[in-house]
Amino acid sequence: MLVLFLCDSLLQAHKGSGIKLHCLRDDQPFLSCLCIASGGGLVMPNPQSAVGLAVRALATEPLVQESLANNPAVRVLVLQAAMSTARCRSHGEQFPNITRDRRQSKLVKNLETQWTICDLEDVIMNSAQGTPVLEGCQLRHPQGIYGQRGDHLHFRQDIAIAAGDELLKAARRTALAKYPDMQTDGSILLVLAAGWNADNATIDCLDSDGHAWRKAEIVALAELCALNGHPASVFRAKFKQLLRRLQGEHTAFLLQPVADIQAIDPSKATEVQHTLGHKLNSPVKHRRADSLMWQRESKRQCRKTEADKLADLTGVPREIAQSIIDAMGSVESALQHPMFQPNPRVDMGSFKQTLRCQVEVINLDELDDAAAHD
Repeated sequence: MLVLFLCDSLLQAHKGSGIKLHCLRDDQPFLSCLCIASGGGLVMPNPQSAVGLAVRALATEPLVQESLANNPAVRVLVLQAAMSTARCRSHGEQFPNITRDRRQSKLVKNLETQWTICDLEDVIMNSAQGTPVLEGCQLRHPQGIYGQRGDHLHFRQDIAIAAGDELLKAARRTALAKYPDMQTDGSILLVLAAGWNADNATIDCLDSDGHAWRKAEIVALAELCALNGHPASVFRAKFKQLLRRLQGEHTAFLLQPVADIQAIDPSKATEVQHTLGHKLNSPVKHRRADSLMWQRESKRQCRKTEADKLADLTGVPREIAQSIIDAMGSVESALQHPMFQPNPRVDMGSFKQTLRCQVEVINLDELDDAAAHD
C-alpha cells in the first residue's frame, strides 16, 4: 500500500524539503512518498508546493510509478488543521483562518481526521486516552513531541523522526478504518496535510501580485477531496490542472464558492479526466474556474449571483454590475473590459476604491421625468 503524504515542514526532520521515499512497518510494511514543501502549502509555492512535488514524484520515482501501474483508486484523508501545535494549548489556535476556512466545506470536514496532532501528543505523553487508531502508537515520552527551544511549530529534534513516523502510521490506520477495502483492492492513500502557511494570505481579494493564496488553498483542498475514489490518473491530471490555474491571477478562485464544491462520483472518472485534459491543453487566457466542481444553477440564478460577485470585486453598484453581466455574459468576460483593467500589480483593495470614486450613478427615472417636462 502506497501512502502519498503531501505536507509543509511538518515532516522536515525526514527531509528539509523535497521528495522522500520512506518505508515503515505497522501491522505490515508500507511505502510512503513524502512530498515536503517547507515554507509552502498544498498549492502555494515557497519555492515549491506539495502538489508540485507530487507531480514530480509521480513522474520520476520508479517505486511510486510501480504502485500506480494499474491505475488504482485513490482514497483521500485530510489531516485536521486545528490543534496542530502544542502552543495551541496555551495561546489558542495557531492557524485560526485555515481552520475556519475548512468549515465552509462539508466535503473537507467529512474527510478530515477526527483526531489532532495534539491528541497524538497526549497519547505519547500518556496523559490521555486516544482513539483506537492513536492507541496503536508505540512511542512514549513524558515531554511529548514539541518543546524545541526557539521553535514552537515543529517536532522536537530528538524525537522528530519517530513522531513523524507515528503520524504516518496513525494516518494509515485511520484510512484503513474509514476505507476497509484498501487492504485488498490495491488502492493508495493520499494524505493532505498542508495549507497552514497560507493562514495570513488573502482570501477575499487579490494581493499586490494578483494572488489569493488562502482562497486557492481551500479551493484546491476541496477539489481534491471531491475526487475521492477516482483513479490515480485523474489525480495526476488534477494536480497539473491546479498548477496551471495558479500561474495567472487568482480571480477565478475568488469567484468560486467553496461550499458549492461537491463530490464527483468515481463512475464519471473518464469524463472528468477528459475535461481536465482539455483544460490542460487550453491557452492560459482561456482557462476558466473548474465548472465540474460547481453546483448547477439556472441561468437566471447564475446571472444574479455573478452580478453580486462583480459588484463585490469591483465596487460598482449592483444594478450597474447586472447590466454589465447582461452585456458581457460572465464575470470573467466583464473583468476583461478596459474599464476594469487596473494598472499592473495594483492592489485589489485600492482598485475597488478607485472604481467607487470614478463611477457615477445616473438615475434613469429622473432623466425620464425631466424629458417629459421639456
